[in-house]
Amino acid sequence: MTPATKVWWIKLLSAIAVSVVTFYLQTFMNIDGVIAFFAGVVLYIGISNIIARINNFDTIRGLKIGWGVFLITWLVVWTLINTMFNYSPV
Repeated sequence: MTPATKVWWIKLLSAIAVSVVTFYLQTFMNIDGVIAFFAGVVLYIGISNIIARINNFDTIRGLKIGWGVFLITWLVVWTLINTMFNYSPV
């Protein structure tokens, strides 16, 4: 498996973890959704920098690899978790 493929899979798994963190921030710490979103963006940048340093990538390349899978997975899982736990049927 190439280093870029490893980074892609790590970002996929980290997107799920970040979605749980942003859900926790929004639901249990009563932080606004916009601020939770920006917290997720900051976590993405931090995770990308750490992964880039570990794999000896340029920082910009580390940000570019897997950004789509991270964004889509993070937002979808965050929305699903939020809907499952905060939905009250009428």
